[in-house]
Amino acid sequence: SEILPRVCLALASERLRRVACGAGFTLVLTANGAVLTCGDGEVLGHGKSLDCNVPRPVEALRGQAIIKIACGERHAAVLTADGKLFAWGNSFDGQLGRTGLYSSPISVSFTDVHEAASAAFDPSCKKGISSVETAIGDTRETEEGMQNRS
Repeated sequence: SEILPRVCLALASERLRRVACGAGFTLVLTANGAVLTCGDGEVLGHGKSLDCNVPRPVEALRGQAIIKIACGERHAAVLTADGKLFAWGNSFDGQLGRTGLYSSPISVSFTDVHEAASAAFDPSCKKGISSVETAIGDTRETEEGMQNRS
C-alpha cells in the first residue's frame, strides 16, 4: 500500500499559521493562536496518554497568545506573545530543562533551557533540545556547548 498526502478535513475551516511534526504526532497553530495536536497520545499535551486521530485543542494553553510552535522527536514547545515558554512530552534527557514525562504543558524558564543546553553534550540530547531552541528563536548555548556540537 502506498502512503499519500491527504487533506485533513477536521482543519478545512481553520486558517493555519504553522504546523510542526514530531515522531508520530503533529502540532498545528491556528490564525487565532490556538494550538491543536493529534497523533500519539503520550506527547499531545492533553493530560492523558490517549491517541487522537483528529486535531484537538490543547486546553491548558487556552487564553495564551501563542506565536510559535516547535516539535522535537517526542516533545513539543510553544512560545507566547509575551515571551512565556511552555513545553511537554518526553524530557528524559533534559530536553525541557528538567527530566521526566509531561503529559500537559509546563512553564519552562529560559534559565532551565540554558542549563539543559549547557549540560547537553551528547548528540542525542542536543537533538532533543533543538525544539525548545527553535521555539524561542535563540540558541542560548555556552561556548563549550558549541564546541561539543558536531
